[in-house]
Amino acid sequence: MLAIIFKVLGLPRYAFLATLSALALFSAVTWFPNYKLIGLFLSDKTLGLVEKMRLLFSFYSALPTMYGWPQVIYLILVAILFGLSLSMNFYYINLSGAFYANKRSVASGAGGLIASILGIGCASCGTLFLAPLLGVTAGGIISALPFRGLELSMLGLVLLAWSLYKVIKKIGNPYG
Repeated sequence: MLAIIFKVLGLPRYAFLATLSALALFSAVTWFPNYKLIGLFLSDKTLGLVEKMRLLFSFYSALPTMYGWPQVIYLILVAILFGLSLSMNFYYINLSGAFYANKRSVASGAGGLIASILGIGCASCGTLFLAPLLGVTAGGIISALPFRGLELSMLGLVLLAWSLYKVIKKIGNPYG
């Protein structure tokens, strides 16, 4: 298993894809709750590029305050699994030469990503994406769950890990 991961990530374009997609997901989830503030600062003509970049990077250090350390660790795991899964899927698609050969793995990876993104947020106010979509009731529903929404987080991680496992298994035996 690890040998296949190192083999694929040993190729620069797949290592770059895994890193870029993990950072993109991590940044999107970090910046999304503050998109209005970010838009305001980025459109301000009086601030220089350095100040604007400082603002964007300051949100990373605020993550533990916004969500708490368990959610930050969860977000890092989701970003890593997503980046690995995406690069492994692209490698497998290139290896097998056909997109349709990997539909199940791509679908499970997408399902895992969606479930894991729905699990990001705090238990008191609901998840990052569900609360704005469903309104105040989402926070109530999430907080009524036995583990306060941790179920969504674990489901997302399990689905992402499972899809990664399946695609790695396919890479090991692409036509079997």
